[in-house]
Amino acid sequence: MNPLPIVAGILVVATLAGLWRTLRRDGRWRAWRCIGQLLAAGALWLLLSPPSLPQARVSAIVLTPGVDDAAIAARPQDTLTLALPGVAVGEDRSIERVPDLGTGLRRHPQIGELRILGDGLDARDRDLPEGIGIVFEPGAPPVGVVALEAPASVEAGAHWAIRGRLAGVDKATLEVRDPGDAVLAMTTAAEDGQFALPMVAKFAGQQDFRLRVLDADATVIEEIPVALFVREGDSLRSAIVAGAADAELKYLRRWALDSGQRLSSRIALSRGIAQRQQAPELDAASLAATDLLVIDERAWAGLSTREKSALMTAIDGGLGVLLRVTGPLPASVAADWARLGLALESSDRDRSVELARLPQAGPSQTSLTRWPMSVDGARSATLALAADGSDLGRWTTHGQGRVGVWLLLDSYRLQLSGESARYGTLWSDVFSTLARAGGVAGPELPDRARVDRRSVICAISSTARIKDAEGGEIGLLPEAGEHPCAAWWPKRPGWHTLIDGDARWPIFVLAADQGRALLRSEIREATTGLVRQAAPLPDVDVTVPRGPLFLIWLLLASGLWWLERRAAPMR
Repeated sequence: MNPLPIVAGILVVATLAGLWRTLRRDGRWRAWRCIGQLLAAGALWLLLSPPSLPQARVSAIVLTPGVDDAAIAARPQDTLTLALPGVAVGEDRSIERVPDLGTGLRRHPQIGELRILGDGLDARDRDLPEGIGIVFEPGAPPVGVVALEAPASVEAGAHWAIRGRLAGVDKATLEVRDPGDAVLAMTTAAEDGQFALPMVAKFAGQQDFRLRVLDADATVIEEIPVALFVREGDSLRSAIVAGAADAELKYLRRWALDSGQRLSSRIALSRGIAQRQQAPELDAASLAATDLLVIDERAWAGLSTREKSALMTAIDGGLGVLLRVTGPLPASVAADWARLGLALESSDRDRSVELARLPQAGPSQTSLTRWPMSVDGARSATLALAADGSDLGRWTTHGQGRVGVWLLLDSYRLQLSGESARYGTLWSDVFSTLARAGGVAGPELPDRARVDRRSVICAISSTARIKDAEGGEIGLLPEAGEHPCAAWWPKRPGWHTLIDGDARWPIFVLAADQGRALLRSEIREATTGLVRQAAPLPDVDVTVPRGPLFLIWLLLASGLWWLERRAAPMR
């Protein structure tokens, strides 16, 4: 209910009563007293319900953390200036301090363009009204790690890497150290600041590392915690079916067993004779219990119609398949593989190849052999590359499964030439790309949680809660919907645990002062994405401030009081 009509009625009644009383009583200056009462009543009404006046859109300057004193001093003094928390402006009264940008926009609805100085807008300030133009003028760039990529969780035995980019540090060296201060990996940043530090998850559990940045004088510039949760993981269930034995299969089977896979194989030696190890049957039940099948063109040509049908059904259900090309393809095999989305054609490409250079690793010195065929690239993705950029394998999806074709004939030469790590990385990437997806879907955890900064956790239930390292718990309040999300502001650094029913997921939280250059870079990048031209906006109605209206009313009421006192008859 709007109370203004009631207030207006009371004010009108009171004014009329005052006028009637003034006109009935004797005294001087009755006309002036009536006029004074009308003016005072009007001023009181304006004070209670201030009017709005049209005002053209204006530009405003927003000072954010990271702005330097020179930029503050050089700004136009007659321009509206808002300072967000974290900006030191001293005693300068021409700058208005606001707790957030939304408050500043509500106080000054006439703002049509924002000129942002400093590192940019925090997440809470980025939801801006449509049409307002945004200009971003960043200050001095951050020095240190400005981009960082590392997995939050991997399976035991998996290869992983810390990748990122440095800024402002010449000839920088990067180290990864464990809690015992032992150096686990070391590299030198490239000229553009890019770096990569390959690692291996050797055992399960929560693992804490430190990424240390040193300059040319070995002075520590920055140190950032890197936390990793290593899952136990299930062994990959793989099967090999081949039409003939060769050295490639020998080393591949050895690598699969050494990596902990549950391997079965059937390799034909001659007509009716095969080398079997827990020989796989290509029926529905066996294929459902297999994550990845490796098969060559000779074994495929020998499949029965029933086996091909079971295999196609299994691929649609999620089975991964690697098709090895070891010789000329029979027309029927090529047709079957084309129906899977991998159309192969003969090619005159060079048979001798070398592997593409891995990040932060030297080029391979081992010459390998590729079967001269090409795969239609429009419907497939690269599985592995040669040093000249050509394909060694490609893969595509079919139903819920993935199917790849492999053209390399003798990757085992990497083992013989002492490049066993490169050999393991090559086949680990191939198997992990194609194998059946496993595991249980979990919640969407924040990429990088930080103390006193908003993090978002999605796909959780209403009973989810966070437990910190000291045992304290806080409940989460996810919003309703098909994809419920909840906001969380961590209060302590270190490992936390998301508890949702019987499931547990670890989350690492950075301290507020850790990785400052990285945080500044993230805020700058997000603010740069907001930059836009101001749209034509109509003039806005701005409410007249109550302060001047109150002074006007007080002046009229005081004058009326003085006039009434002077006009009163002497006793």
